[in-house]
Amino acid sequence: MKPAYGIVFLLGVGIGSQGANLPQQPPPSPLRSTLERYRELTGKGFFMVQVSQDLRQPFKPSASATPPQKEAEAIKNFLESNGFHLELASPSFCALVPKGDAEKLRHLPKPPPAAELDQESETIPPGAIRMVSTDLETLLPLYASLAKRAFVLHPPAISGRKITIINGRTTAKEMAWACEAILALAGAQVRPVGPRMALALPAGAVEWELLKSYAAGLSQGPTEVTPPLLDTLSRTPQFAANNLALSPAQQLLDAWAQLRGLKAAEVPPGLANRRLLMAQAAPLTHGEAQWLLEMVAALNGWQFDLSQPGTAKLVTAPGRQP
Repeated sequence: MKPAYGIVFLLGVGIGSQGANLPQQPPPSPLRSTLERYRELTGKGFFMVQVSQDLRQPFKPSASATPPQKEAEAIKNFLESNGFHLELASPSFCALVPKGDAEKLRHLPKPPPAAELDQESETIPPGAIRMVSTDLETLLPLYASLAKRAFVLHPPAISGRKITIINGRTTAKEMAWACEAILALAGAQVRPVGPRMALALPAGAVEWELLKSYAAGLSQGPTEVTPPLLDTLSRTPQFAANNLALSPAQQLLDAWAQLRGLKAAEVPPGLANRRLLMAQAAPLTHGEAQWLLEMVAALNGWQFDLSQPGTAKLVTAPGRQP
């Protein structure tokens, strides 16, 4: 298997495979020190969503020599006795949750089969992806790059949650799964939209039904039969590959108008400051790009208006709150 270089994240700061001048890390907490020791012993990475408590002190190994397997088991017991639950969630990743939330691990997305991972051609070296207490939204460019999709995270799904993930030796496919698992622990659900797009919304959100009806109506519209006019949106600055775009509504409208060859009007003040979280790491056809932008607008209660010839407007959809 060949290494997948160029994917390195530390404290939410992306760096290339050649390294960079990184900000000095704060000393690890007792909990993270304990988890790092477990990773050293087992080779397994770990992830967790922000937990309110920490350990009073890190795990202290026995003074006498202890086989790695027994020390790893002692660490799991130590965490359990201090209110945490550590469980192997995939071949290369453990998930940590408060003991009372252990049942949540039963609802994580199913990891790729081990046999499938063994055939994966791209591997990620241990510790290459290291996000410590970073905003959940920092997963956007990483997941988009690993899954090779354009990815949208609808704002209600993020809720300002902090995440930690440090990998052991893993594959790009399993790392993409770990991103989906973290989102699931944070209350979001990832669904693919066609071969090159994905969407994350709160699990059980009413927007899923909106998306179904919107997609059904759109499939009969002209965007599905419009010949591709752009090979990739990476030529559009606000949707450049691997870009974490905290895009205001105006930027959304500008991009859509550009795809349609129209002039973009100024967005009304009531819409201008909302955040839209998107990242793209795969080429999209012209039709896919237009559909993606229209989907994002619909999820936010907006629609594009063409009532003025040659000009595109963004307005509140009928029956929706601005």
